[in-house]
Amino acid sequence: MRELVETGSTNTECLNAAMAGDPGSLWIRARMQTEARGSRGRGWTSYEGNLFASYLLLPQAPTGSLGQITFVAALAVYDALVQQIAKHGTELQIQLKWPNDVLLEGRKVCGILLESHEISGNRIVIVGIGLNCFSHPRETAFPATSLMEHGMNASAGEMLDRIVPLMDHWLGIWARGEGFPAVREAWTSRAKGIGHPIAAKLQDRESTGIFEAIDDAGRLVLRKKDGSKELISVADVFYLNSAKTG
Repeated sequence: MRELVETGSTNTECLNAAMAGDPGSLWIRARMQTEARGSRGRGWTSYEGNLFASYLLLPQAPTGSLGQITFVAALAVYDALVQQIAKHGTELQIQLKWPNDVLLEGRKVCGILLESHEISGNRIVIVGIGLNCFSHPRETAFPATSLMEHGMNASAGEMLDRIVPLMDHWLGIWARGEGFPAVREAWTSRAKGIGHPIAAKLQDRESTGIFEAIDDAGRLVLRKKDGSKELISVADVFYLNSAKTG
């Protein structure tokens, strides 16, 4: 574990470590990030007191399976939140949002950014985790929240201490891709929107339908009104009522 006071991005720190020959299984946490980024190249607002951490992996798995690690990380964060909620003796709803978010009481509390690079013939994966412990952005397309807003005074270090062993646990179940059916089943059982209408906002269009499942590649399976199915790799998902589905 490396702990930094401030950095541009913990994902970048992990990449630099890999380029310097780090063998992997390295966690890097920073109190502040100045150049944080989210999915699809967006900026990620960094507030001091929240968790900013990245995990460097050399998974030795087929390249086509590496995207599945997003779901592994989401399950680790989900279970860490379950533990924290139990500690505080409260009852709060946690759900997973495709492809890389964790929701608390229906609002985003955590985002996950997965990156993969080839370095010296080895394929590395970096899992970036941003968890709102003490504060959250107010003006977002999808509503956000924090642990503090729900009465949980949990530090970034405390939450990472919970996440680290759970990440190892779920990576063991994933088993370099061979165990993805179990991961997918666990993720699906915790996901918001399965079997319900959604709008998937792609870069150039919007597609609506029923969120049916995720496939072996982690793609969202969208059942359209005409019965056809669309496989979506990257999109922003918003939940609809049935009257808006088309």
